[in-house]
Amino acid sequence: MTQRSVLSWMTVGLVGLVGCQQAQAQSEPDWETCKVVADPTERLACYDRLASGAIEFCGQSLDLKTTEVRCNSPKDIIVTDLSPLAGLTELNSVQLARAQVTDLSPLAGLTGLTYLNLAATKVTDLSPLSGLTGLTYLALNKTPVTDISPLSGLTGLTQLDLQGTPVTDLSPLSGLTELTTLTLNSTPVTDLSPLSGLTGLTGLWLNRTPVTDLSPLSGLTGLTLLSLVGAQVTDVSPLSGLTGLTSLTLGGTPADPADVDALRQALPNCTISHF
Repeated sequence: MTQRSVLSWMTVGLVGLVGCQQAQAQSEPDWETCKVVADPTERLACYDRLASGAIEFCGQSLDLKTTEVRCNSPKDIIVTDLSPLAGLTELNSVQLARAQVTDLSPLAGLTGLTYLNLAATKVTDLSPLSGLTGLTYLALNKTPVTDISPLSGLTGLTQLDLQGTPVTDLSPLSGLTELTTLTLNSTPVTDLSPLSGLTGLTGLWLNRTPVTDLSPLSGLTGLTLLSLVGAQVTDVSPLSGLTGLTSLTLGGTPADPADVDALRQALPNCTISHF
């Protein structure tokens, strides 16, 4: 074999090796590579290539057709990164209770989501959820979330759980008129005025809150259940017109027993507990 032939053979072999490596890199991109692709179409294609095979997440095998993810972080699995979910656009339900996640940006494009459970996670920034207008259920209980303003446009929400969060400002909820149940137990909330227009509410939990003024609730005639266990309420008269109430719990409040008896007279169809 001549020197020229040897060089040609080496060149072809080298090119072939490089081409093989490039093809392998293109066919097996990792999630971090996909995340930094600027063009949305190319980024989705990158995720599609990954999702065309089984994707391992929280001990489960997922694919492009997956509609539900249940990951309640068993002790032997620690979930910190949600990027494997970013391309799964068919998802409608994601349960991530107790996951060690802080970054929700991989969920920003999952506009088909209707159910999202983030209870007891380390999430603080809700801005990636601002475009998920299909959400009807959102659990944020026992998270360090303080700012719920990104939720102001989620007008389809019917159930919201903020129990045990440091949230104080409820004004972002004032336009969420589809809300039917709202849980605010063990929060530092004092001002209920943003709730005054949420006439679709049927259940409201305010246990162990520093709430004293119930007058913003006086027009919520759709309420059937109201729980105020351990709240700092003394004046219960604003509730006298809520004739739809069937269950009212005032245990541990400083409300005057005589006023509670008067409320029982005003709401004969309501079971009122005061202990």
